[in-house]
Amino acid sequence: MFGLVLLIAAFALVTGAERLPWPLGSRDGSCHAWRVDLDLAIGSELRLLPGIGKVRSGAIMALRSTRTGLQTSDLLQVPGIGAGTIARLEASGLIRRLQPVPDGR
Repeated sequence: MFGLVLLIAAFALVTGAERLPWPLGSRDGSCHAWRVDLDLAIGSELRLLPGIGKVRSGAIMALRSTRTGLQTSDLLQVPGIGAGTIARLEASGLIRRLQPVPDGR
């Protein structure tokens, strides 16, 4: 496992890539090796999501500082994220689904 991480890091350094592709999962996007937790991901992890760059990842982190249990629908409160971005995020299969929070959200 460490060798794989080292190989990916070396690739990033050599190519200067800020974004690395996620490992391929199923064709329908329902299964990926890694998924992002909106409540725990750091900025660089959020930027790996489709349509999320430096500014939007910062806005997502600011939004989650005001609430817990972020769902993809909550991202509509982030400037520049609309229904199209939400649809791409959900279709990508890269967001870890959270259990419903007690207040029924």
